[in-house]
Amino acid sequence: MLMKPVTLAAALLLATSGMAYAENVELRFSWWGGNNRHQATLQAIKEFEQQHPNIKVQAEYSGWTIKGTS
Repeated sequence: MLMKPVTLAAALLLATSGMAYAENVELRFSWWGGNNRHQATLQAIKEFEQQHPNIKVQAEYSGWTIKGTS
């Protein structure tokens, strides 16, 4: 489970590496899935923002359902 937040943080870092000297940056990041993924992603975003105080990540998420199941 630890791998997903680390991977997310690495992806966000790579996505913003060209903006290292920007004053303020806002990114939109979306994902889907269950509550475990949701909580892990929010934690990864929080840690990323702590390491990069000039970057704000706007979280956008939705649930995941499979059609034909109840």
